[in-house]
Amino acid sequence: MKYVLLFTVLVAVLILSGCMDLFGPSPQTLAETLKTNTKALIDKAMQGDTPTYNDMLKIIYVRDEDKDDSDIKNKVESSLEDLALLFLAFSSAGTPTNIEVAGVVETKFIPVVITGKPSFIDKVYSVTYIVTTDSTKTYVNLPMITVTGQNTGYFYTVYIKTTGSATEVGMYPEWAVSFE
Repeated sequence: MKYVLLFTVLVAVLILSGCMDLFGPSPQTLAETLKTNTKALIDKAMQGDTPTYNDMLKIIYVRDEDKDDSDIKNKVESSLEDLALLFLAFSSAGTPTNIEVAGVVETKFIPVVITGKPSFIDKVYSVTYIVTTDSTKTYVNLPMITVTGQNTGYFYTVYIKTTGSATEVGMYPEWAVSFE
């Protein structure tokens, strides 16, 4: 009986301390990884290298069955311009020297349209980043999606969606303000 109680207490301590992650990475951990991947793309762009399609797939989700579609590739590659505006948000006062994740909440993120969620998307979060430059700190709120069955966070997805009898390239979540 003592051993059952001891085992139960040890399991409870492990779960409460976060040493045992039974349900995959936390949203905070996913946001940290997304931040790291984004910072790597910013650094690459600052060095004069254009991020590749495969680089972009670290921060934009594309389903396996859609990855070779030329329209999907074009949309992801044209997303570089949209993401340049996001990167500007990270670097509006200069080159980012540090990016921290301040908080992650499951939300109805205001500047992004989150209705019409594709079936493969699990959750939508709002992530608050603290971007430090040489002269200032800026708080930036951006969406993060998770995909059912995966342990990765992405800013958004580009996918082939069916619209009646036709298909088209879709993006989720969509920006409430068009960058075009």
